[in-house]
Amino acid sequence: MQKANENYCNMYPTRILSKTGEECELMRFHPQKITKERALFYGENSLIMQQLAVSGYQNQFDLIYFDGPFNSGRLFSMPIHELETEMINSWNELKTIQQFTSPNLYITEYRKRIELAYSLLKRTGVFVLQTSQKEGHYLKILLDEIFGRANFLGEMIWKMRDDDLTINEPYSLNHESLFFYSKTKLYKKPELNFQSIWTDVGYYESFGDNSSLLGSKKPEKLIERIIEISTEEGALIGDFYCGSGTLPFVAEKMSRRWIASDHSRNAVQLTKKRLEELGVHIEIGHLVDDFDVNLLHNGEYTKTSVVPFSLYEFNALRETVHNQPIRIHAYDFTSDIDSVTNHPHTFHYIVPVIGAEGISGDETTTISRPILKFDNGSWSLDVPDVFLWILYNIKHVDHNEEGEFIYSWDHLRSEVQRIQALVGQNWINSADRDEVSDVFGHVYQKSLVLAV
Repeated sequence: MQKANENYCNMYPTRILSKTGEECELMRFHPQKITKERALFYGENSLIMQQLAVSGYQNQFDLIYFDGPFNSGRLFSMPIHELETEMINSWNELKTIQQFTSPNLYITEYRKRIELAYSLLKRTGVFVLQTSQKEGHYLKILLDEIFGRANFLGEMIWKMRDDDLTINEPYSLNHESLFFYSKTKLYKKPELNFQSIWTDVGYYESFGDNSSLLGSKKPEKLIERIIEISTEEGALIGDFYCGSGTLPFVAEKMSRRWIASDHSRNAVQLTKKRLEELGVHIEIGHLVDDFDVNLLHNGEYTKTSVVPFSLYEFNALRETVHNQPIRIHAYDFTSDIDSVTNHPHTFHYIVPVIGAEGISGDETTTISRPILKFDNGSWSLDVPDVFLWILYNIKHVDHNEEGEFIYSWDHLRSEVQRIQALVGQNWINSADRDEVSDVFGHVYQKSLVLAV
């Protein structure tokens, strides 16, 4: 058990972008080439925006749209209907709780990302932030500070539902706000005029059969209007909280170029799937780090960056240690590490401590990554510690009627045991030619030898 890396608990990147960008040299995109038309990334958006800035995209975006976290305290879990449970990344869950209970942390984190968006915008560019009334007034002050009060273009009110979402009797909510800012006075004003209250662009929509991935999506007409107000054909748009992918989906149809990302694997996979409906087949990119020998101590390689441990880093590690067994600890892993077999190294996720006292933001532990195997003509997953693997993939916290977070260790243990009985040994949910997905949505790449 170790002290938690504060950089992850508070989502502070371990490699901050300096004015000259030197500190990003160890980080790169995979695949390295970003197409001029479109790119979709999985990962922490502050790091992705940093790397874009040092990869030729500073002052290049015509529009950047943030539909980021509203700090509502809502835990964005994914329902798994077959297991009658909800899946969540434990670090994302902890981050949500920390920011909801410490709003200054939420503002600090948002400031960092808005400043990065500012650096990526053209001098003629537009920034749009969508939010709710809980934090909207604080974010407006923050936006005035970063963009300048004179560059505030307007606030648009979107009526996002007909019925009222009760927040606090007798006060209810059925709208969200969109703050529009230009980067400079060089902003090109469109020959359009819209009233400030939008009741004609639709409401949140359900995914129907795809509801196991994400609960809802923005109406296309809303995104169409944002793009129409702010850009012309051929413009470059950034969406670094892309969620279900409505913006890249609509941008593609409106002949705009786009770069999008999300920290949820399920969200990025859903975005990819929606784009395929338009005949757009795209490889999901991510950040990779160079191998750092300074992280290697006493048979362990402990990676403290939130950039996933990848095959690129793994190959350099093997060249250094050869057949010496190494325990590799990381916050996340890319699926390509599973494609290499017959090595003595083991992979372990760094996770917050979860136990009778709750979810710890101060200490970490590790759990083993399942091992993909091919036996008797079929693929299977060897899960070293079934209880822990289930525990760290399901939601741990609920809300009571007063909106407070509640936690029950006894209930969690019962849930794990129930799910364990349902799963048995059937961990694999789906498989294609190259990859296998488990019941929690984790992806594993098949062996290079067997995949040929």
